[in-house]
Amino acid sequence: MGRIVLSGVEFKFEKVNDELGETGVLKQNIFLNNNGLTEVEMDTITIIENGAFKNCSNLTKALFPKIMILGEEAFYYCSSLTNITLNNSLTEIKNKSFQRCGSLGSINLPSNLEKIGDFAFEYDTKLIIGNTLNNLKEIGIAAFQNCTSLNINFGVEKITKIGEYAFYGCVNLQLSIFPPNLKTLEQGQFYGCVLCTFNFLPNKFTELPRQIFYGTGVTFKNLPFIKRLGDNCLGNCKNLTTLTLGSKGNPVEYITPYNLTGVVTFGSLYNCTNLTKLTIYTTGGQALAGAPWGATNAAITYLPA
Repeated sequence: MGRIVLSGVEFKFEKVNDELGETGVLKQNIFLNNNGLTEVEMDTITIIENGAFKNCSNLTKALFPKIMILGEEAFYYCSSLTNITLNNSLTEIKNKSFQRCGSLGSINLPSNLEKIGDFAFEYDTKLIIGNTLNNLKEIGIAAFQNCTSLNINFGVEKITKIGEYAFYGCVNLQLSIFPPNLKTLEQGQFYGCVLCTFNFLPNKFTELPRQIFYGTGVTFKNLPFIKRLGDNCLGNCKNLTTLTLGSKGNPVEYITPYNLTGVVTFGSLYNCTNLTKLTIYTTGGQALAGAPWGATNAAITYLPA
């Protein structure tokens, strides 16, 4: 069974057909740019191909309780969409599937979801994920960028990938435990997430990429295995007060200075005005170039690694 509302007229049907007969597939771009479409419910559809509802700016409701595959840009720029139902067996939300769905508010995502693609929910400023995603493993590039209302709960133990700028500007995101099985650190992963209060990083990481924790609420006291710090990696982190970088046998090699020659840089510790004590382990206890790297109030002590 199914129904659609098109230009104010409701149509009901028992099945969906294509040129070969009954189908469970909505073809690529089938409703592309259809501004007359306001509601769609289809309980026989299992596959929605790329761009099926792209730019349907007046679509408010989309219910697909048996969907198994959701294509890229499936609901891209459906700016009025507020009500979405997906099958709990869906394991992947692909690239840009719900990008720029600015009216999408509190929703539940499939409980078996494992992967959220690049830009999947970017600029969905009202988005709140109401359920816990215990099976989530991968979050793509800028997947939740500028989702300013977002809070999301997931099983941190299973997360292995978070893309660049995945949570950029998610000012309401609350995380206190850093995913211990994350494979790589990427630039801007938690940029501007002021309520993310990590106090520990796994020892496998030796470099902080640029802007990774910019403007967050991190409370690191010791980063014993970090050897290189990218530009603005800890910039504007107001909860940093005392910090030790490196350790015995693990010397710090490089901290990005302010205005690197030939390149505009702000410094790894830009505007960390509450950081007053900075201890750095280096080879032979030698000073590093570019101090104070933006931490203008920090007293710096060097120790031999």
